[in-house]
Amino acid sequence: MAQPTSGVYSHQWATGEELRSQAASFHAKVVQLLNQLKEQLAEPCSIKLRDHQHLSYDLFAKAKGQKESYGYKLRGLYPRYQARQCELPVEHSDITYVTVTLPLSRALKQQLLHERSEDFSPLYQTLQDKFQQACAGKKLDRLAMVANGLTPLVRNSKWDQHDKNRELQKISFNPDCSEPQYLTFWQADNLVESAHFVLVASQEDNTEMGYGRFMNQVEDALRSFAKSIGFDGQHQNLTVRFFQHISYVL
Repeated sequence: MAQPTSGVYSHQWATGEELRSQAASFHAKVVQLLNQLKEQLAEPCSIKLRDHQHLSYDLFAKAKGQKESYGYKLRGLYPRYQARQCELPVEHSDITYVTVTLPLSRALKQQLLHERSEDFSPLYQTLQDKFQQACAGKKLDRLAMVANGLTPLVRNSKWDQHDKNRELQKISFNPDCSEPQYLTFWQADNLVESAHFVLVASQEDNTEMGYGRFMNQVEDALRSFAKSIGFDGQHQNLTVRFFQHISYVL
């Protein structure tokens, strides 16, 4: 959770049951610990703190006969923490987004690649187009497709810019920007095992009731996308992850 600006990294992980409901309390304890640490350091320093949370589920769980459901309000981190007496600074950065991982199965590749070739752009371009078409008209216009073998790491552009390493593709979005943001990361000569799709919420999606409406729009778009590419939800998983991040400097 905590990232000192000096380049030394420290992580604190929450464990146990009721993680989401106890997140504000855990955050407050971490802040208290870091403030005590700062007091013991010989030189003054600033510490950048990041708080990351996510929920994961299979979009087609019901199609597989699973009857469990979870009632989350999906409120923004800032108002949720404030309501639990965990004070956060006004000057902070936050971002809420969804990722979905699509396995590029043999059947899907055969469907979208009509001839043997080392040029896989028809596969990626078709996925990209169908994804954007599924999101059109649903107020979802902060999108990314990552199909370069890397795992997407989404950040607010207030803090970070696009970058990558051997495992991660860092993607930066500005949730305050009203202009559409469409980002793609794939290579025509690189056939990967899965493609990742990212849908970022805007500030307008953070209503008093939370991100419920945003998630309804996201799920509608993903179901439409899955149908357009012939995805078999009864036998394959389409894992959706709802992320909430907040960061600031202590």
